[in-house]
Amino acid sequence: MLAAVHRIRAAILSIAETFEVSSTERKGVFAIASPEIAAKYADQSAVDSSDRPIRLIIVPDDDTTDLTDTIDYAGISLSILNIVARRCRGAVLFKIIVAH
Repeated sequence: MLAAVHRIRAAILSIAETFEVSSTERKGVFAIASPEIAAKYADQSAVDSSDRPIRLIIVPDDDTTDLTDTIDYAGISLSILNIVARRCRGAVLFKIIVAH
């Protein structure tokens, strides 16, 4: 499983954009999620009450971003709604951060 984790991490980092958490640079792949997709990963009430687009950020398995952190990206601050670890056979392959 270690080889799969390394391949996924390399793929994410090869196309990732830089963002900051507590003045520390991190890397992730950003996408704007439809309300239907966002509701799969975050609380429906948070999705419904969001006044700006909800972003999904794919980060490597070793990313240490926490639910209480704020993400600074492209001149905006994003609050984290949820962090979902995607696993295969018990190993974390990557994480999805849901933020708005």
